[in-house]
Amino acid sequence: MDREWKRVVVARGLQLLREECKATGRETEFKVFEAYYFDPRGEDGHEAVAARFGLTTADVNNHLTGARRRFRRHVYGIVAQSVTDVEGFRLEIRELFGPEGVP
Repeated sequence: MDREWKRVVVARGLQLLREECKATGRETEFKVFEAYYFDPRGEDGHEAVAARFGLTTADVNNHLTGARRRFRRHVYGIVAQSVTDVEGFRLEIRELFGPEGVP
């Protein structure tokens, strides 16, 4: 998997997560996820993100847990459409998420 493909998959997964969160009333969950993982300001840690959104660190943790699960599901779907077999899927997911991401 090359860098551009990774960038495209992650960007599409992020877009799908944004759309899902908006449609289900989870906008804060998406904003927390985006701020924590993708904000160029580089806010460091749960505390900084919690302060930014007026949340507790437990709230941030809960939002991140839910958003990571949904984001991963979207990325799995994108990757599954681009491969022809289970082994190819596992290889691509390992490239994106490391060994812990392989179902």
